[in-house]
Amino acid sequence: MFKDDREFVAALGEQLKEERISQNISLTEAAVHLEVSPEEMASIEEGTLTEVPFSTLLELCDYYRIDLFELISKTRISLESL
Repeated sequence: MFKDDREFVAALGEQLKEERISQNISLTEAAVHLEVSPEEMASIEEGTLTEVPFSTLLELCDYYRIDLFELISKTRISLESL
């Protein structure tokens, strides 16, 4: 499946980025909505911010109108295809 949590966090961040882009939401718009800096938002998407609060994930899912379980499922599928 996946080697460790870092790999999963990176894949999760990539899925979040794909959702944001597919909805034509800029990185800055997403960051403003979360009340974080664009740099922190980029770190979430790049998987370099490894301790993302669960509440942040829920808020992003709500903002992107995606179910958390759907996001996790997409992440697992993307990892399994590697």
